[in-house]
Amino acid sequence: MYLLNKNLLLAIIVIIIVVVGVGLYLQLAGQAKPAEKKILRVGTSPDFPPFEYVDEQGNIVGFDIDMMRELAKMMGYDDIEIVSIDFEGLIPALQQGQIDVIAAGMTITEERAASRLYNTLLGSRSSYSCC
Repeated sequence: MYLLNKNLLLAIIVIIIVVVGVGLYLQLAGQAKPAEKKILRVGTSPDFPPFEYVDEQGNIVGFDIDMMRELAKMMGYDDIEIVSIDFEGLIPALQQGQIDVIAAGMTITEERAASRLYNTLLGSRSSYSCC
């Protein structure tokens, strides 16, 4: 009789441990969130072909967009989000944190250079602004 009670008590303890363990596992698994994609928000005014423009399917495409996709990959981003903004609104959007970078044919002026970091590519007057 004593052996039966001891085995029963042991079985109950094992069942409780298993139930608690499974419950904790399910709770933690439910809290686990999928890793968020790292997205670079690129502001552009898509009215400057071939650098940035809207194609026949309504997609914003062009040299600047292709280049930003490649730069984003090199920087460890999963993808880019292209944000279409009127040209005059690009710098305010960057300053307000709505976008991370500007990809547009933007001439460097003293006023713009004072508050932006520019990267001039291929000796052109086009530049890419960030920060």
